[in-house]
Amino acid sequence: MRLPFGLCLWAALLIASSEAESGGLSVSNTRLIMHDGQTSAATVFANETATQFLTRAWIEDQAGRKIEDFVVTPPVAFSPPGKHIRLQVTLLYPEKYPADKETLFYLRTNSVPGSYDKNANTLQIEYGLRVKVFYRPKALSGTMLDSIKGLRWRISGRRLIAENPSNFNVTVAAYSINGNTKQLDDCVIAPGAAVQFALPDHTPDAFRLVWASMDDYGTAVKSEADIKVEKP
Repeated sequence: MRLPFGLCLWAALLIASSEAESGGLSVSNTRLIMHDGQTSAATVFANETATQFLTRAWIEDQAGRKIEDFVVTPPVAFSPPGKHIRLQVTLLYPEKYPADKETLFYLRTNSVPGSYDKNANTLQIEYGLRVKVFYRPKALSGTMLDSIKGLRWRISGRRLIAENPSNFNVTVAAYSINGNTKQLDDCVIAPGAAVQFALPDHTPDAFRLVWASMDDYGTAVKSEADIKVEKP
């Protein structure tokens, strides 16, 4: 049974926010944005478990490489049960990154139990969180909402292509073709880039496309467009 798009959109919201919570550990933001050339942003790490943890935090690029141009304070923190820690993320060398478009990074955390008895027959579980960090230079034209609405969709063969002509990174959480909804996991379309999706079987030559993208507050924004397969 196909779910209405509204329900699928809600499911996409849960998927989009799931990386910011794991095993009773969470952060207060699903994304950090350094607006207008600011070089610092903060989030709150919360331990709602009954266990004390040691938590490491660092910044990675989209390929998973640690970025030394950032400082996360504190880089290692003791997190008692029921307590909160403020994590401050600071970009040291903004001049190394493009001034005409947004750059995406990830804040990563790794938490392990703060006490360990090597003689105890217990399973020690590590928890990791990942949060998007956007460095947004000054004087970028447009807004994130403009960028979401401005995605260009077209058909090429049996592929649905989404192009992002804006200067912002657009996160697409889900799209729907004639009620056939596809939820996406961390689908970010970089400025000037495009991504491809497989078309469902028996997709008609003309259809109404509905998609959900995440705004600056981590809220899903629904957009629509009429798509028509161009005949050769």
